[in-house]
Amino acid sequence: MGSGALDNKGAGVFQLLTLVALKRQNAHLKRDIVFLGTADEEAGGRLGAGFLLEKHPELFSDVGLVFNEGGGIRVGEDGRGRLYSVRVTEKVPLWLKLTAIGTPGHAASPSSDQAVLRLIGALHRVASHQSPIRVIPQVQQFYRDTAATAPFELRQKYLDLSKALDDPEFAAQFTRDRANNARVRNTISITGLQGSDKINVIPAMATAEIDVRLLPGEEPQTFIAELRRLIADDSIKIEILLSRSSATASESPEAMNVIAEFAGKHDPGAQILSPLPAGFTDCHFFHVKGIPCIGFLPQRTTSRSEGLVHGINERVEIERLKWALRGMYEIVSKLALE
Repeated sequence: MGSGALDNKGAGVFQLLTLVALKRQNAHLKRDIVFLGTADEEAGGRLGAGFLLEKHPELFSDVGLVFNEGGGIRVGEDGRGRLYSVRVTEKVPLWLKLTAIGTPGHAASPSSDQAVLRLIGALHRVASHQSPIRVIPQVQQFYRDTAATAPFELRQKYLDLSKALDDPEFAAQFTRDRANNARVRNTISITGLQGSDKINVIPAMATAEIDVRLLPGEEPQTFIAELRRLIADDSIKIEILLSRSSATASESPEAMNVIAEFAGKHDPGAQILSPLPAGFTDCHFFHVKGIPCIGFLPQRTTSRSEGLVHGINERVEIERLKWALRGMYEIVSKLALE
């Protein structure tokens, strides 16, 4: 119980105990198993997994597969798994700070050259912009896999989503759903504003922070160049707070087959899907190096329990933690035992 119980201390516990259990049984392995516990993921991971891969690449020269957070098992009211979510790729975070400079003074005598007004103009252009739609192969496969259970009128469209989105009317309808929209385009969220701390003072500087999530394959510098053209004000400074190079997934058919076998054994009939999540994990650092990193932990969750993440009274039931440990042990054993 407590902050991080679901995201991601609980997973760290059952991953570590999987290693302990294999050691205690003197299991005969056909490959090494390494437990890697890192910090800083919530702040971007540069000082955790990113640091290790950059400064000590020799430690990862022959790594064949990484299991990480990011996916799991969604259960129904009866407690049985209905959906196995396996993350194989993710969007690229790009955090930016915009700074405008203007003439300061007393609010009773405003000038037209105000930092706040200049920043508001830039942000209005940013907020009014919609990035182009692009359907990456993993997203196309996700909707193709869900077509059979989609509403009847959407089934044919989901089989070839890229073609369906050429229809402006359908594209507008489809992207009204926030999750759908985030899967097919770059997103821009204005998350922070700062100007004067006094109501009667016009500040010399105003800043805004922007959270951008790029589709896999998009280059941050290309996006920043497009943002400069969109803002159309050379006096606005753009500062990079967090940027990751673009990377696509390196998939592991062997691991996917083991997960499918596990699902068939414990939750017959459950769907196995690989959605494109809006969030990001440390998997990015491994993808850049060409190392398959799969976001899947055999942790059973509900919509209610997922809503506790980063919230008050975050917790995980002991029985579900035990089940996750048994599941992790079973999956790792299939992949690593002789």
